[in-house]
Amino acid sequence: MRYMLLINNDKSTPPPQKAEMEAVMKGHQRFGEELLAAKKMVHGERLHGDENASRIRFKAGQRQVTDGPFTETKEHIGACVLPGESSFPTPATEGGRR
Repeated sequence: MRYMLLINNDKSTPPPQKAEMEAVMKGHQRFGEELLAAKKMVHGERLHGDENASRIRFKAGQRQVTDGPFTETKEHIGACVLPGESSFPTPATEGGRR
């Protein structure tokens, strides 16, 4: 079974202070480096904000494309990590906790 770890933030909260953001980014970088060193990362990357997003849906066999930004969005997915299978003893919890 594969898992995808999504790194998100709540859009209604103020952005973190510079020092706090740097610490968070270093933690994400360290986590990614650990996965790469252990050969347990399939893919990981930063994602663009919803102002650059498109939502694609299929209804009645027809494709519908809606361009962002999406005002109803409460959270922003900032990055994703696709660890390899069996990367963690309990992938959904251990990887997310880190």
